[in-house]
Amino acid sequence: MVSMMQDVVERGTATSVRAWGVRFPVGAKTGTTNDFKDAWFCGYTPQLEATVWVGYSRAEIPMESVHGIAVAGPAAQAV
Repeated sequence: MVSMMQDVVERGTATSVRAWGVRFPVGAKTGTTNDFKDAWFCGYTPQLEATVWVGYSRAEIPMESVHGIAVAGPAAQAV
């Protein structure tokens, strides 16, 4: 499981984490619900864990054009 989640950062949907200059083990999972209504990023190191959710809390509004970008898990974590 750890190897699979590290691959998300090394070669998958969260490769932008490497652009931040991270030089230690990192694992992650990104996701998007149907119709772009919610996007999320969960990442961890041996010492820390963080989860970020992006969406509209009072309505299920598709985020198909947020500043001209269709937001998905990977795009949301790069914002």
